[in-house]
Amino acid sequence: MAGYPEISEEDVLVEVFDHPELAQGGSQTRTGQKRLKACVTQKDGKFSFDLPFGKYEVRCSKPVEWNCTSVIVTLSKKGSSKRLNVRLEVAD
Repeated sequence: MAGYPEISEEDVLVEVFDHPELAQGGSQTRTGQKRLKACVTQKDGKFSFDLPFGKYEVRCSKPVEWNCTSVIVTLSKKGSSKRLNVRLEVAD
């Protein structure tokens, strides 16, 4: 991003939650949602999870440096892997 110092893609917290419909409602608390998996990214920003097909909320965050970003992901039976590109915004 122009005008911002380069920020490492390493050590971004990536979390996978069930009940993604709770995220779509705009509720910050998301009561009733359960974290299924979590990891931190590698130096190049890569991460991976083994998940059964279904619909999930994926949250990416890096306190202080980036705002939390949330995306809804649907995994189908057709493929064994899916590439996910997430745009992160510099924190204010």
